[in-house]
Amino acid sequence: MKIIIKEKFDNELMEKWEELEKDSVITFFQTYYCNNSWFKNIEHKNNFKLQIVICEYHSKLFAIFPFILKKKFTLTTLEWAGQNLFDYFETGQGQLQEELLIFSSYQYYIP
Repeated sequence: MKIIIKEKFDNELMEKWEELEKDSVITFFQTYYCNNSWFKNIEHKNNFKLQIVICEYHSKLFAIFPFILKKKFTLTTLEWAGQNLFDYFETGQGQLQEELLIFSSYQYYIP
């Protein structure tokens, strides 16, 4: 498994995210457009640090987790992006996600 951390919205992230959108059943709140707009117009003013986690398995994108690092005094927390405005928080997950869950459930039974 390969984990990539992005700290900004850029063309590479947009391409990966839109690829995942085509391969997934998602809501508006899970789209690149929504998350990018939210960060540009609202949260960048709060000096939160963007932490977008991209997960790939055998070079196949299967999940994107949009997070922010929020610092208050000396405590830093990892929170979902869109915390105050989005109706619920989920990751964008492609079809490979189900295959990985099935494999991880049965890997202990494979001789």
